[in-house]
Amino acid sequence: IEAGLSINPDKESFFAPSEGWVFLGFCFDGKNVDIAPKTVEKLKGKMYRKSRSLLRWSDKNNIDGKKAAKAFIKKFNKKLLEGAEDNELTWSLWFFSVISTADSLKVIDNYAKDCIRYVATGKRTKKRFDFRYEDMKSLGYKSLVHEYYSYVDDNK
Repeated sequence: IEAGLSINPDKESFFAPSEGWVFLGFCFDGKNVDIAPKTVEKLKGKMYRKSRSLLRWSDKNNIDGKKAAKAFIKKFNKKLLEGAEDNELTWSLWFFSVISTADSLKVIDNYAKDCIRYVATGKRTKKRFDFRYEDMKSLGYKSLVHEYYSYVDDNK
């Protein structure tokens, strides 16, 4: 014990190497490291709230759905993929450098696409699929799965 620090026995845990664990937003299932389910759910909650907020904003100000969808994409591209400086720790760098599977990224990508479609069309029905993936890409959408595999390829 140094500098007055001590280990809290209530928070101390020991695991066999093959057992799973969740720590600092990561989960390990005995084979792969992925983003923890709670972290995914928190991010989905932020996306849900932002999509509703942007839809209300676009309705209130008579703004085109595509413009609102572009604002959603810009917000989450910045939050997840971009940093102010090259050496800044971003969400993607934090997770991409550790995870070994894209399973949770697929879940996040699918949810983000659904939110974008909702913002663009104002619909949660099948009608939202009139707003295609190509439309999202034209507004600047970046797939986390694609960015993850690009990161992995660049850092081999």
